[in-house]
Amino acid sequence: MSVVLDGARLTCEQVDRAARGSGIALGSTGRAEAAWRMSGLLDGPVYGRTTGVGANKDVETEDTGLDLLRSHAGGAGPVIEEFRARATLVVRLNQLLAGGSGVDPGVLPVLAAVVNRGLTPPIRTYGAIGTGDLTALATTALCLLGELAWTPPSAPAGTGAGGGPPGTRAGDPVPRFALAPGDALPFISSGAATLADAALACHRLGVLLSAATAVAAHSFRAVDASLEPLSPVVQRGPEQTGVAAGLRALVGPTSPRRVQDPYGYRAFPQVHGAVLDALGRAERTITEEMNAAPENPLIADGRAWHNGNFHSARVALALDALRAALVHMGAVGASYEGMYLS
Repeated sequence: MSVVLDGARLTCEQVDRAARGSGIALGSTGRAEAAWRMSGLLDGPVYGRTTGVGANKDVETEDTGLDLLRSHAGGAGPVIEEFRARATLVVRLNQLLAGGSGVDPGVLPVLAAVVNRGLTPPIRTYGAIGTGDLTALATTALCLLGELAWTPPSAPAGTGAGGGPPGTRAGDPVPRFALAPGDALPFISSGAATLADAALACHRLGVLLSAATAVAAHSFRAVDASLEPLSPVVQRGPEQTGVAAGLRALVGPTSPRRVQDPYGYRAFPQVHGAVLDALGRAERTITEEMNAAPENPLIADGRAWHNGNFHSARVALALDALRAALVHMGAVGASYEGMYLS
């Protein structure tokens, strides 16, 4: 089933599904169209549209935006995997649908066609500039302009003759769009590549954590571990309580042979619950960012609002907390190994 993008309801699971070939469909483009119309009525200096960028922010310019794309597309290292590049396109397309960029909405169906054809921009591993994924998105923009070639998809079973989803043809025209100079900075003003990787990681981690509970249940049964650590009276907090209840249901009755089992068995609900809590916070943060307009300037309420919403502090802190939680999870998992071998 295709993922419908509307700028408001994209989830980490949907990013993963679209990145791996489910296809996408556009919802309402009304907010993007309103921001574009408004951008053409603005008076006064607008950063990146009527002025230069960076040190040239106070210098009036005219039609130099495309040079900005060319200067920022110089990544390095190997090209990232297709599904990661496709996830980047999905996230940025959804952000543009949220409105606020002022980018010509004509680019939206073209980007959707790129995703559905299985084409990807040749985004390289290294190249972030400042606090946004400017290099990745500048590379994408040059593909739209025809100055760089889209990377053709691999052709797994079930794809069309052109290597894309069923129904595509090898002779289909290459998706292009003539971005205007004023669209250059608005198009790349986003951390879409970072958010895409974070969404993919959170979704896959959620799958693994679900499997980890089943693995723990097998461990409990294999050694006849006591279920006392899983008793409702012991638990506190919704995540820990949920983990303990789920594990009790999977393990079923046991015949404990020890007064107290090793650390890993006793602390599993506490640590696994903490990881799930950290994952939930990370997913909520990433979801909010994917469904927001990170634009600088933001086109809204009849004017351009110069701001710092592109900063990724919230996402970085949420992911750092999740990574720290996984360290504790790894320690508990390691404590099972060799525990009863002697």
